[in-house]
Amino acid sequence: MILIMPSWAWAENYLCISDGAAGFRVENEEYKPTVSTGGDKYIVSVENGTVTPHGREGPIVSNCQNHDNRIYCTGFTTFFVHKSNLRFMRFHTTYGYAYANNDDTPFVEIGVCTKF
Repeated sequence: MILIMPSWAWAENYLCISDGAAGFRVENEEYKPTVSTGGDKYIVSVENGTVTPHGREGPIVSNCQNHDNRIYCTGFTTFFVHKSNLRFMRFHTTYGYAYANNDDTPFVEIGVCTKF
């Protein structure tokens, strides 16, 4: 007997939802602290090696490496999923290009991921 299953049934994908972020914004040519209460959603596709914000086209990171207990993605943004505890999979992401131009907002964001 042959079972036909859609590709998402075996693909390793994660929905990651942020708990919050802290960073800096430029105001009057000075950096001022900024805080986000979270709720941002990201789709991590191990198969495609990408991280895409939910509801947006195109990934923010497209160089993900899957290791035994972590997914590590690098680019302008760094995205790291800690898979060592499957019940509480945590992630953190950073954007550190503070000096590229005046509208950059370097930040660190944390949250939780769920495999789907």
